[in-house]
Amino acid sequence: MTFIQNLMLLRSRLNPRVFTRKIHITDKVPTNVMVKFMKAPYHENQFYGLRQTIRREYPGTIVVGEETCNSGDCFEVIINGHLVHSKLKGDGFIDAEVKKQKIKNAIEGSVV
Repeated sequence: MTFIQNLMLLRSRLNPRVFTRKIHITDKVPTNVMVKFMKAPYHENQFYGLRQTIRREYPGTIVVGEETCNSGDCFEVIINGHLVHSKLKGDGFIDAEVKKQKIKNAIEGSVV
C-alpha cells in the first residue's frame, strides 16, 4: 500500500462517513479554443486580447494560441474542432462587435 492509501484507510477507520459522502462530478467538458495566427506583433496582440476576453467572460475555457500559419496574413479561431473565424476566408480580424458575437455564440453553443 502506498502512503496515500494508508492515510485514506486510517481516515475511514476514524471517520466512517468519509467514503459515504456523495461527490458531484459535472459532465461538462471544457470548451477548447485554438487560435492560429501568423507570427507578427499585431497578430499576437489580437490573440492576447481575444484570449483575455474569453477567459474573463467564460471561465474554465481553454484558450491556446499557435503561431503556425505559413500562408501570409492568417488569423483563425477554432472552437472544439470547428472553424468559426478565418481571416483567410475573408472574415478579417476580430475588430467588430458582430465578429465577437459570432465567437461568443459558438462558445455558448459548445458549453450547453
